[in-house]
Amino acid sequence: MRFLIVDTYYRKFLEEFYQKFPEVFELNYDEHKNLLFSRFFGTSNFYSKNLKKIGHEAEETIFNDPILQLKWAKEHNLKFVQKFLLQDRGNLFDLAFSKKERILSYNVFYKILKNQIEFLKPDILYIQAITYFNPVYLYCLKITKKVKYVLGQIASPLPNILYFKPYDLVLSSLPNMVEFLNKNKIKSEYLKLAFEPEILNHLREEKEKYQITFVGSFTKEHLDFIALLEDIAKNFPLRIWTENKEALKSDILKKCYMGSAWGMDMYNILFNSLITLNRHSKISENYANNMRLYEATGVGTMLITDYKENLNQIFEIGSEVEIYKNSKDLIEKISFYLNNEEKRKEIAKNGQRKTLNEHTYEKRMKELIDIIQTRL
Repeated sequence: MRFLIVDTYYRKFLEEFYQKFPEVFELNYDEHKNLLFSRFFGTSNFYSKNLKKIGHEAEETIFNDPILQLKWAKEHNLKFVQKFLLQDRGNLFDLAFSKKERILSYNVFYKILKNQIEFLKPDILYIQAITYFNPVYLYCLKITKKVKYVLGQIASPLPNILYFKPYDLVLSSLPNMVEFLNKNKIKSEYLKLAFEPEILNHLREEKEKYQITFVGSFTKEHLDFIALLEDIAKNFPLRIWTENKEALKSDILKKCYMGSAWGMDMYNILFNSLITLNRHSKISENYANNMRLYEATGVGTMLITDYKENLNQIFEIGSEVEIYKNSKDLIEKISFYLNNEEKRKEIAKNGQRKTLNEHTYEKRMKELIDIIQTRL
């Protein structure tokens, strides 16, 4: 099978990337994309790399990276992009990230993607962010036979059900979401997230370790967790990395703030943490599913996460990860493991072993192929 994986990145990450690596503007498209993937943001090229490893053809494109996409278009002599090549970078980002543009219009980035599809001729178009794409655009791709199947992945708040109509199959790491979609006649299957072992080759050990860390975002769904972090900060030297600095309103959490951390920077923070914390959003209900489960255990850090009823199906509680049910419980767990180093190291080691044995992207891509062959 031939895949085209269509991903989307956070605007703040891309803006920081272009500030940090100005040399990228002198690179060709493939070199540029490889440098971007080397930062290991999100799922990076983990899908395509591992699909290739198990015998399939696969490429990835970052739909909302205007600099990268325009570079591909220029190298492939697409004349309609000429006026955009002269535009200010900020204007290009506004165009790429405008909700109105990406949902209601058929703008330059949709046109570039259409040309990429015609060039690569994938059997399967795999959309990583369903809420990002105009469903009519995807319908047109299928009607005109540009692609045979359209697959999508989601574990975020659900959009209108019409968004899912063009999809032949929707994958989700949340069992409750799979159940809901199937009840609404949207073909859906459960596929967990994972960890890429290559990251271990790029970790950098620091002399000083962080005792307690949290790396992640804050939305209106995480207000209870902010209050919990305040309790932790009163008792331990908590360090927080987030792109949502404005959510840390209390003085005690402002002192914990260390900046934002993406991709490889985030992995190094986790790797240099004695304990890192995790929490799920309300959309997950009572199911464990998020990426931090695999990122933290994958780099060999002890993870303490909020309790979910299916967590024991992913990791063994008390042996491979630890859980908390409230602030008091979490404070007691942190205190115990900071004072029992061997036990903490044992759980961290067991968690990493489980992830590297059962939760890698190579294993997930094999599961994805099995699902496709069964359902499509």
